[in-house]
Amino acid sequence: MNQLYRSQMALTLLVRRPSEAVVRHSTASEGRRTCFAKVPSPTASGRAYQFALLWLVLAAASAHANAQDDDIAALEEQSMNAAVANVADSVVRIETVGGLDRIEEVLLGDGPTTGLIVDADGFIVSSAFNFLSKPSSILVTLPSGKRTPAEIVARDHSRMLVLLKVTTEEALRVPTAVPVDQMQVGQWAIAVGRALDSQHPNMSVGIISAKAQIVAGAADWPTYLGFLAQATAVGGFILFSLIVSWVFGREFADYTVKDLLALPTPRSSLVLAKFIVVAVWSAVLTAMIFVIGVGVGQVVGLPPAPAGVWGPGTVVLAITAGLTIALVTPVAFFASAGRGYLPPMGAAILVVVLTQIIAAAGWGDYFPWSIPALYAGIGGVQSLTLSPISYALVGATGLVGVIATLVWWELADQPR
Repeated sequence: MNQLYRSQMALTLLVRRPSEAVVRHSTASEGRRTCFAKVPSPTASGRAYQFALLWLVLAAASAHANAQDDDIAALEEQSMNAAVANVADSVVRIETVGGLDRIEEVLLGDGPTTGLIVDADGFIVSSAFNFLSKPSSILVTLPSGKRTPAEIVARDHSRMLVLLKVTTEEALRVPTAVPVDQMQVGQWAIAVGRALDSQHPNMSVGIISAKAQIVAGAADWPTYLGFLAQATAVGGFILFSLIVSWVFGREFADYTVKDLLALPTPRSSLVLAKFIVVAVWSAVLTAMIFVIGVGVGQVVGLPPAPAGVWGPGTVVLAITAGLTIALVTPVAFFASAGRGYLPPMGAAILVVVLTQIIAAAGWGDYFPWSIPALYAGIGGVQSLTLSPISYALVGATGLVGVIATLVWWELADQPR
């Protein structure tokens, strides 16, 4: 390319001054002085010779540049083919049979789609859009060509992903994930699939334009409803703890607990009534948050969503709120034993801090207060595969909180 540039400059100078050339020379006696002299212009045959020579130089430089471009293109093609071959054994073809043809006015696709093996035990991640029709059966074509049935074991409604499970004796290859810190804007990105041909992977090439979109998700209703559920799990615990602190600590702060206990009502009935008030109040607040959140989504102009998105998103939000409400019962015990508002809120803040630490350590599945956020999808699609032990821990924690509060109210002395 440098040769081509110099040749073009030489040709430009020659064309601009065809009648004369300038010769620069110096002698030893003149030192650093430079002298210029005009020489007669060459003859017509000489000019033709110069033009021919310059065109030969230009042609040679252009051929060299084209050869370099061809080499770069060939190397890029080889690199892309090697990258596709590296992950081809982890990409599978997925076909669905049966199910709905449309949801309201939205026509659903029924063609094959692509999945990625993420675990050697047979777990496969795929797009959820191909499963909105609720197919009666799912068939997966493995890289070896073998077809095997699969079932949906988890859904990520915020990112519109599904987790499938196949049972096979065939060894499944899991690709190596690229660390996020090694991804840079402007790098090549290759999409590999088997939707068009099950024998040969399909390839589409692009570039990484924004890493934030990869991490945060799309600006659509499934993602937005997922964020509402996650906000309910994280912020809802603090909000519900405030309600519990006020309901169970109010009589102690106002010094009216003796008047309450003087009523001809069993203490256990008082405690259970308070828990019912807390549950109803928290459920109403959750419904208000959902309605306000939907209104905000309409105002900011989120794109229309199929009707099949609203049901699962609402269910996830409701279950997340139920799990969170169950976990605030121990706060009632601290409000009662602490006889006021500050001890229960201190305990709630401590629980939030411990939740962050334990979840970061990888033990969130077994820490009750981490489970609502994990269920809501705050940790990605894998967090939706919570075991029954996780849900049992939430139920046990809620039950322990109720029993501990009941026992304290029955046995503890109330001097004020």
